[in-house]
Amino acid sequence: MAGINPHINLENPEILRSWLEMALMRTDSELWVYTPSDKHLDVYGFNEQGESVHSVFEDAPASCIDGGHVHPDSIEDLNSLFRAIDRGHEREIVSVRLKQPSTGDFAWCSLSYQLHVSEDGTVDYAVGMRSAPRSAFEDRFPVKGTFPEVLYPYLMRFGQANISRGRMRLLLRRDERRVRLLREIPYANAIEMGAATLFSSNDQTSYRELLDPCRLVERYQAGRRWSVARYRMVGAGSTIMNARIAVCVSMPEQGDDLIASIYVNACDSRSNWEAKSEISAVRDRETQLYSQGYAKLLINSLMGDESQNDVCAICAIVLDGASGISENLRADLITAIGVFMNTDCIAYLYNETTIGIFFPKIPSSSAVKRRLTGVFKAVRDSFRDADATSSEALASVRLIASTVFGFLRTFDFNVATLNAYEMALKHTAESASEDGDVVDDPLALRDLTMVQQTVRADMSDIPDIDSLSREELVAYAETLRAMQDAEAPSQAVYVALRAAGLYYRARRAYVLMMPKDDETMTVLYEWTAPSIMSIQSLFSKTPVSRFPFILANVGSDRPVFVSHRHSASHPDGSENQDPWRFSIIPISHAAACAMALCIDGPSDHLNSWSLASCLGGRILHEWIRLTRASRSKDPMVLASDFSLHDDRDLEMMLARSNRNLWGSAGMLVVTLADLQDVSNEIGFKGVFDLYIKVRMLLTSLFGEELVFHTSDIEFVALSPNQPYNSFIQRCGQARLALHSLHPDWFSLGSSWSDNSRDVYGILSEARAVAKRDNSHKVRMGHRNDHGANDTEQTSFPLPFTSPRPLQGGYTIYLQPKIDMRTGALVGAEALARSIGSDGVVNAPASDIRRLEEDGTISELDYFVFDAMLATMSSWKSRGITVVPISSNFSRNTLLGSTALASVLAILSRYPEIPVDKVEMEITEAAIDLGNHTLSEVVERYRSLGLRVALDDFGSHYSNASVLANVHFDTIKLDRSLIDDLPGNEVSRLLVRNIADICKSQNMCCIAEGIESIDQARALVEEGCNVCQGFYYDRPMPVDLFERKYFEV
Repeated sequence: MAGINPHINLENPEILRSWLEMALMRTDSELWVYTPSDKHLDVYGFNEQGESVHSVFEDAPASCIDGGHVHPDSIEDLNSLFRAIDRGHEREIVSVRLKQPSTGDFAWCSLSYQLHVSEDGTVDYAVGMRSAPRSAFEDRFPVKGTFPEVLYPYLMRFGQANISRGRMRLLLRRDERRVRLLREIPYANAIEMGAATLFSSNDQTSYRELLDPCRLVERYQAGRRWSVARYRMVGAGSTIMNARIAVCVSMPEQGDDLIASIYVNACDSRSNWEAKSEISAVRDRETQLYSQGYAKLLINSLMGDESQNDVCAICAIVLDGASGISENLRADLITAIGVFMNTDCIAYLYNETTIGIFFPKIPSSSAVKRRLTGVFKAVRDSFRDADATSSEALASVRLIASTVFGFLRTFDFNVATLNAYEMALKHTAESASEDGDVVDDPLALRDLTMVQQTVRADMSDIPDIDSLSREELVAYAETLRAMQDAEAPSQAVYVALRAAGLYYRARRAYVLMMPKDDETMTVLYEWTAPSIMSIQSLFSKTPVSRFPFILANVGSDRPVFVSHRHSASHPDGSENQDPWRFSIIPISHAAACAMALCIDGPSDHLNSWSLASCLGGRILHEWIRLTRASRSKDPMVLASDFSLHDDRDLEMMLARSNRNLWGSAGMLVVTLADLQDVSNEIGFKGVFDLYIKVRMLLTSLFGEELVFHTSDIEFVALSPNQPYNSFIQRCGQARLALHSLHPDWFSLGSSWSDNSRDVYGILSEARAVAKRDNSHKVRMGHRNDHGANDTEQTSFPLPFTSPRPLQGGYTIYLQPKIDMRTGALVGAEALARSIGSDGVVNAPASDIRRLEEDGTISELDYFVFDAMLATMSSWKSRGITVVPISSNFSRNTLLGSTALASVLAILSRYPEIPVDKVEMEITEAAIDLGNHTLSEVVERYRSLGLRVALDDFGSHYSNASVLANVHFDTIKLDRSLIDDLPGNEVSRLLVRNIADICKSQNMCCIAEGIESIDQARALVEEGCNVCQGFYYDRPMPVDLFERKYFEV
């Protein structure tokens, strides 16, 4: 008891009693006290309802025996125990069978005791324990000393239920091999105990359905023994844990009771991976295995966070012969494999008879082989009680596993999966005459000679690879396989550039071409690391004289690498002392032109450029293929090599959306500017390559199955069951990436809705937004004329343009929000202003009434919102501190069916703006929506990360109740509360109470209409510290606001 608080009296009866009760409740044991002098026996314990029970037996043990509590076979053993007490034996232990009151069954128990003797040697009493019983349930189906070892260490709970008798044994895992019985309770009680630990009521309902005994019996009779589902559980300390619960129903060899083995595994790793992917998980409803497309997304997102030096693996498990068995039996086999593979890997369905397994990190090939062998054994054991028909069918199915390893730095999901699958099929054919499952030795690419032979067999025209190190050879082999699977030569070149960039951990890798009869150079293909700007457009037709290092070394006969330190200033004033590194690997010295592979900013494997030289040879090979094809094929034939889902595929996908159970749907539309103009500028090949880049970009963000090339100038990307905030983020990433390709060629439109039934309406809205985006660029001056002089530019910054008048003559003014205690600027409100034909700017009060009457007020709301974000974007690009700005949204706008989609679309154009700097002001007329509806509207936008303010608070009779039902980020006090504040005690009391409420609910309280110093002082005295009003400043044009508050 060392370390226990010394102020706690361990002899305190209350403390001892509490400890004893807790022990008895948790273990199903009983405490008994026997007095030899009067043969009095007291038994203490708890029943199944958790109530304490005290049983008294006089003339023990005879009364226990006469009452039928002892099995006849155990009477003599019980009598011997009590005789030992009477004789003064200090302690004893026996095993007897006693009746359980709850079931009437006899169960084996252990009885032990310890004597308490007085000073004269007389036995006062014996204190004993009855261990937790092993029931008749266990006699018919003994507790196994082991459970499937492959489930360790992620097994949280383990239980076995006798469905036929309605009893449940709760078992405790002791280590990776053993369990012990904790207690036995009614099965119905066990279900409710488990349901009480689940996070949500929906989970509780699903959990009860999963374990419903009638359902389990019906499934077993229909040929389904396995059931599995995912839940969130509340653990110790109220932490939320993700768990997978799997149930396997079987029948013991002796007896006719159905037994359900229940496995609860921790599933936090998979849940974390799913969260990083930012897309709702796509899992098979019955087996809970991921779809192949979603698994690919998980793996890609996972590789971005894991160490690139780790070794990962893909395993293909083929169910050879499974096509000939029943659908139920095949589903059970797949489910069992998914369960026993545990939750530290990504398991997905490759096809109907193949399962793919991705291991993010493997300790050794032998460990993977042992694990797969253990999984196959556990799967077979779970079908041990199958009937003759099922046993015969199972015997005809062989499980074949093949595994391929790779470095994370060059790992390609598609290639590795295909290789593992082909290896499994190969072993299936080679061992067709053999019986039993097969776990193939993983292909770890250990044997250098074998890899060289494999590479030479795949490519007959490769350069010399004997000089490659083992690591270079492994990376080269994986890259070649990926290039072979490329759909077009251009894509194969990109694969090679990606491999080079990842292997050397570079910022970018690109192919440079310099025609001998021209003094310019062109970047043909480029790969960039995440967040690194593209230079392909920048270097187009750039005079080579600007780059003397490249000019001097592009004709070299060997790779050239340079590294030197330099100081680079950052916008924050700091200096970067990292060395500048660059490598140029000559590819071709043809008479017409020279080509080179350039690796910019490499940081790894700097001592050897052999791999880059080999990849350069493959790039030249693909370039020759492409140029020959472009000369010999019709352009339409060449374009057909670039396959992608088209408008018919999109139509079919949208038609199936309801059947696919989409809970939400987002759509991004990317349109290309006038195709003829683009083709005239960059040629057909340039357009072809542009299509490939757009396709690969959208595929990397949304997945290959969800990207559609619907016309010559339009791409559509779908995002079903994805949260709108992550959808916005992906749209923003797409916008930035496409802008880096060319700032004027693409227009984007996006739309998202949590009501996916109107998918065609969502698509129409996205297309309309894309169309407006194009006109917005024209109106905002975003188009640039890239003429000959553009070659002198060194970057492509986003151009700044002040908010221009909307069609009809509108612009925005900004009114500052001031902290009255310090006079500091804390934010601003964007206000619409109309511009008359004479150029005079006015507050558009009459215009707003007219727009509200004709239903077009939303256009003005969206204009102000967009212009506000454009202003903030311009501040950020110019290094000006971005302060929070708010804009007003009317009741009509909020009630519009496309309001949320329009806000999302506008936000997606400014991904660089933190959403917590953006605030929507809801005017007082919105209160008429009713508190419940208003709360839903507010939470819809707050869930995006936006701040929501209630404007004009205090001007409406129903305002008071809204504070109790709707949570805002800001409450803006109407000027009617402020006008006579200094001398009106009632107004002061109202303001003080509102400010106190705001403070307690973490809301900001802002006063409007401040026109005097007395009002400001009174507000500060009552706890409201922020205001806006003419006393501090009137609304003003953006440029004047910048000069006054930012000194621009």
